[in-house]
Amino acid sequence: MEEVEEELKEVEAPLDADEEEEEKEPEVNDEEDKQEIELLMKEEDITLVAENVDVAEIDKLTGLPKPTDLIQAIVPMCAPYSAISTYKYKVKIQTGTLKRGKAMKLIKSLFLAQANKNQWETTMIKNIPDTDMTNMLVNNCRVLAPGLTKMQNANKQSKKKKE
Repeated sequence: MEEVEEELKEVEAPLDADEEEEEKEPEVNDEEDKQEIELLMKEEDITLVAENVDVAEIDKLTGLPKPTDLIQAIVPMCAPYSAISTYKYKVKIQTGTLKRGKAMKLIKSLFLAQANKNQWETTMIKNIPDTDMTNMLVNNCRVLAPGLTKMQNANKQSKKKKE
């Protein structure tokens, strides 16, 4: 019995040595390679997320899309102005005399004026369902936004030219 155990130990010993050799394969730790990888990641705007982090669907939403982002949908929302201050498309809504339908049309025209150079964003703004946008607004409101008066004056002048 002891002889069998000794033979097993002899057979197991070389296997363990082979496994250790496989684990000790040289890793790529060149500083040049790491710098090149970092440079490529910066150029392609790639950020790594740790494996233990759950990337939920809500984390994929952004208020400030980059030119390289593919916009799949636009979600109208109502939030405190301080929470959306960094968003690309935003308006401030206060109590006033404007009805929801007219406010929705005004907001859409303002957003379209802001997105005039980006064809994809323009089509996405046009495709926002009117019911979704009006349901998000409150009755009797007033719309405030940078560039709103300039846009309204331009609309008035274009109407005068048509007449």
